[in-house]
Amino acid sequence: LTCSGGPKPPAIGEKGMTRREAEEEEEEEEEEEEEEEEEEEEEEEEEEEEEEEEEEEEEEEEEEEEEEEEEEEGGE
Repeated sequence: LTCSGGPKPPAIGEKGMTRREAEEEEEEEEEEEEEEEEEEEEEEEEEEEEEEEEEEEEEEEEEEEEEEEEEEEGGE
């Protein structure tokens, strides 16, 4: 590898971009990343809520089964 005089300049100027255009593009990319992160967090929260609901339903079913068993035992 050969190095031609110091660090590589920033991406400004590539694709004929002005500094302002490069900054705007960078801001857009950051906003997109933030939106994606927010969406992922929302999905995780939804999954957690669903899991909690499932657990509650299972507990309710178990309680109902126990009550039925107690009633059967009491009826004998």
